[in-house]
Amino acid sequence: MPKDLRTFLSQLQDAGDRHLLEIKEALDCRHEIAAVLQLLEDERRYPAVLCHRVRNLAGEPSAFPVLTNLFADRDRLGLALGASSRELGQTYMERERPVPCAVVDRSAAPVKDVVRTGDDIDLFQLPALVHHEADPGGYLTAGDSWIRNPDTGEVNCAILRLWVKDRRQLVVYFEPTRHTALYVEKYHAAGRPAPIAITLGHHPLFYLGAQTKTMTHEPDIIGGVLGEPLEVVAPETLAPDFPVPARAEFVIEGEILPDRVKEGPFGEFLRYYGREAMSCVLNVTAVTHRRDAIFLDIFAGHRDHFLIDVPVVEGNLLRELRRAIPSVVNVHFPASGSGRMHLYVQLKKRSDAEPRTVIARALSAYFMVKHVIVVDEDVDIFDEEQVLWAVASHTQWDRDLVVLPRMVGINLDPSTSGPETTKGGIDATRKAQAGSVFPARVAVSPAALAHVRAMKLW
Repeated sequence: MPKDLRTFLSQLQDAGDRHLLEIKEALDCRHEIAAVLQLLEDERRYPAVLCHRVRNLAGEPSAFPVLTNLFADRDRLGLALGASSRELGQTYMERERPVPCAVVDRSAAPVKDVVRTGDDIDLFQLPALVHHEADPGGYLTAGDSWIRNPDTGEVNCAILRLWVKDRRQLVVYFEPTRHTALYVEKYHAAGRPAPIAITLGHHPLFYLGAQTKTMTHEPDIIGGVLGEPLEVVAPETLAPDFPVPARAEFVIEGEILPDRVKEGPFGEFLRYYGREAMSCVLNVTAVTHRRDAIFLDIFAGHRDHFLIDVPVVEGNLLRELRRAIPSVVNVHFPASGSGRMHLYVQLKKRSDAEPRTVIARALSAYFMVKHVIVVDEDVDIFDEEQVLWAVASHTQWDRDLVVLPRMVGINLDPSTSGPETTKGGIDATRKAQAGSVFPARVAVSPAALAHVRAMKLW
């Protein structure tokens, strides 16, 4: 059976309570589900949560259960990829290749079970969550938005924040420096609205592939990450050759207008409210969904939000850094940097020039990276205590600190007033002092460790 959200949910149900918590009690999509997730997070628990009885934005019992927190655990992402949590980047990098989509007839497309157009559309029937106190209303946080490059016809995929403003209207925010904004501006400059299709609910590998940083027909990359052709079908109201995913839970079709309205504040992945913005109006022209559709949510501003593309950015940075310095062992985007802004690099160093080269390459390779720490290969980059120990023990900042002002960053960074930012890095590798050898790291006897381990004292 082709991969979709149902096949992965079945895996989670087999994996047990650590990965899936099902809630049968009635909850409101406004704040109450977010409260459940916050309480779990306070206990350092990050299961996917399936809420069976939910009140929607209209305050009525929803026809659709809500699945959220799906991406909040590195081990669960590893379950999807068939890799350990430490191998996410390497495994993604190996799978990021184009596999052409497979076009299927609408009779073989579950997303066409129910089709709503015109006055039949009512977005308030969706259980779009309100996560945080200051959010202006419900948001589609797991909507993967497909927009065509008007020059080439290739589809760009991006997870955008989508505010449910009215029964048939969304408001869409995008970073001003990204491809999505560029394509939308081209449509508007030509006097046309920008056609868009929004996928809501699919296999986690679909979402990983959709976060690719390549400039290509990105649905084909999704197929590569899935390990099979992505099944697509013709839309209802867009151009007939505009593909939409056949096995999605929901597809929302529409047009992005040049009209702008005030949107926000919104609880963003940096764990602050994103600033109010003048964002584009999106008129919805069709909603199609499975008969028993599951509404997928991403818990914005929390691990579910900032881990979703960590395998993608780790894989891409690993590939990019190895091109410059082949002795790079691994990379890690920790939760402390909201999965984007801190990068830890493990290096089998051959010269003292390599760490600074790695820092410069990483800071320019991905606009969201703000701070880079490079450590030796014996430092576990997935253990933040070890990384900070290396900073404490191996660095003199007049020698080891790299600062690069006026670089392109992220507009949502609350420490800046726009996309221009100062970035930096720390070379936390060991350096031999003149006339001496760097002290050896303390170590317990391997023979004693093996002996005591065999005793099974606990």
